[in-house]
Amino acid sequence: MCHHLSIGVDDGTGEVKCVMFRFQDFEHLQSLNLGQCCLVRGIVTSFRDSPQIKCESIKFVTDPNFETLWINKLLYEKKHLSGLYQ
Repeated sequence: MCHHLSIGVDDGTGEVKCVMFRFQDFEHLQSLNLGQCCLVRGIVTSFRDSPQIKCESIKFVTDPNFETLWINKLLYEKKHLSGLYQ
């Protein structure tokens, strides 16, 4: 039996590995499917020289407007904030 849940999450800018320990306590995570929209919260850490998020929570997103809002936010930041990091 696996003691942690490990998933790849893609937010449109790239993919990051998310890991959650004791995920068996969260029944809704037993039905996680490929392509399902979810919101993860946690601490950014590094494992074997790769970034990962050590999740405190994973919630399914059921509002289709959330995805549209997220995409628009990314496009806005790319257009207006890209010069700040050069």
